[in-house]
Amino acid sequence: MPIKTSRFDVDILSQTLAEVIVRSKYGVATPEPFSGYVTANTKNEIITISGKGVIYGLVVYVQGTDIQRNDYLSYDIDGATYDDVSFEYFMLFNDVLVPGVLGWLGCYDEVNYRYSIHVGTGITFEQYSKLYYTETHGRTPLVFGIAYYALI
Repeated sequence: MPIKTSRFDVDILSQTLAEVIVRSKYGVATPEPFSGYVTANTKNEIITISGKGVIYGLVVYVQGTDIQRNDYLSYDIDGATYDDVSFEYFMLFNDVLVPGVLGWLGCYDEVNYRYSIHVGTGITFEQYSKLYYTETHGRTPLVFGIAYYALI
């Protein structure tokens, strides 16, 4: 039945919308820890999440035996690839502890060789989301962390 207004008539039942989201349809976060030593001078796949979903958050820690300043993360989200800047680049432009879309620097310690990157919430994917760590110094640091995500 049309709703009468002073400006126009609207027939709610005849509307055709592909999808209407009234609230978030993603569920509770699933934690997915990861850990391992990466291969030197290689783009290493760290984690893959398959399905349709959303990333609630992600943190990647790196513990090396020497500097890893030029290493960086890459993302493959449904076939689109994105590269973060290196740890050093984050430091040079003071992009630390400032939440960004794909990442921000949490730790940059060239004395103890510890680094971390944090990824913000709300990154959606339709088929899959992959995270890579690119090692550029010829070493094999330990890369570990946890992803929080939900699938629908």
